[in-house]
Amino acid sequence: MSNPVKQYLWRQKIHRGLQKHAERWKMFIDGEHWICPYCADIGFRCTNENMLQEQILDHFSNDCDNWKAGKGEMLQPASLKQRAEKTAVRFRLQKRPVWRIYDLDNHWYCPYCSKVTEIERPLGNKISDDLIERVNLHLRSCTQARKTLPKEVPLESIREAVQKSNRLKGLVASIRSQLAAKNELWSQCDKDGHWVCPYCVR
Repeated sequence: MSNPVKQYLWRQKIHRGLQKHAERWKMFIDGEHWICPYCADIGFRCTNENMLQEQILDHFSNDCDNWKAGKGEMLQPASLKQRAEKTAVRFRLQKRPVWRIYDLDNHWYCPYCSKVTEIERPLGNKISDDLIERVNLHLRSCTQARKTLPKEVPLESIREAVQKSNRLKGLVASIRSQLAAKNELWSQCDKDGHWVCPYCVR
């Protein structure tokens, strides 16, 4: 921005916003990705709080259409919170591996409770508005995600849970296949009519 007067006025408005509306002007994803109170998008990654005001100015100057040269309206708190939640889910689905875990049936695993959900992997792994809404719906009912400071399950732990589930599903499919094929080894019973396992013969 080359106009010094406009730059001064914008800086003053940003300063007032940070002071008077901190709950909207200091909203971050994962503590470092700043959410704009006008467009509810991620404006930038803030690694130095002393540079926050300058980075906001740069976002308003180059990226935010809703700022409208300082004449735009901030989003109301409830609306900003709702839109920020969707922005956070989209960001994490894009960037965090623990948010992109699916089993053999293409069902999504929650990164907080590590449980399988009915949410299916989208075609082409496209992160659609529908996917975000369904993930949000689960998170609102997830006791782990609703904690004041929710913690994600370690990536390896959730992968182990999925691998265990996949092995079980593979075993079930194999048993069904053997029974459907009427394999005699899978149809043996003892004298009391109890089924005999073809592996351990018990």
